[in-house]
Amino acid sequence: MSELSVLIVDDMASMRTMTRLSLKKIFANVKIEEANNGKKAQEKLTSGTHFDIILCDWEMPDMNGAEFLKWLRTKSQFKEIPFIMVTAKNDQKFIETAIKSGVNDYITKPFSIDLLTKKVNTVLAEASKKEVAATQYLGEAVISSGALISLTKLISFGLHEIYLLFEYGGHIPHILDNLSISLSIGQTIKIEGLKGYIFSLELTQPNMITSSVKGGIKFTELSPKDMEGLIKFSNFLKK
Repeated sequence: MSELSVLIVDDMASMRTMTRLSLKKIFANVKIEEANNGKKAQEKLTSGTHFDIILCDWEMPDMNGAEFLKWLRTKSQFKEIPFIMVTAKNDQKFIETAIKSGVNDYITKPFSIDLLTKKVNTVLAEASKKEVAATQYLGEAVISSGALISLTKLISFGLHEIYLLFEYGGHIPHILDNLSISLSIGQTIKIEGLKGYIFSLELTQPNMITSSVKGGIKFTELSPKDMEGLIKFSNFLKK
């Protein structure tokens, strides 16, 4: 499973340290970068480092949280990054203003590790739902392994391997499970009786409870008839 990448932005070193240590307790595989103001955070982002979520103080010198967030939401490559405001203010009007500015959630200082866990997981879950909703489905697939059957979404197609989206909580085959596969695009085109196995499984949003799992399947024992059907399927997708 890949790392969760977090950017902590706060002008207080002690607060950055406390947040960093808390995150390391929450997530087994997390990479954390720090910045002491919005300008330094900009440098981190524009250097090419990918971040899954940003935890940002609101009142900082040079560039505060509001200014940094405004810049972030105007950049196409960064605007979808989940943003949690961290603030000592507990005024309802202030919080409402921050939410209208584009924060995904907020945490008031001081905060417990339980609250941090809840806030981060909730925001990442919402981001994961948006990511899945935006996924381009190519068609549907019915996967059977023994007596167990799964209806899944086809999200990537090749003549020798495909990627599917399994609903988290439903039946998900294991790595190397042998499968029987049927592919379809509505009522227009259908291929049945393909054989293959799972070679990869990945949560759509790493390090958290999520709504779906991306699975890679390699085809095996392809007959000339199977290959003919896959080529027709591929040509149909290209139209």
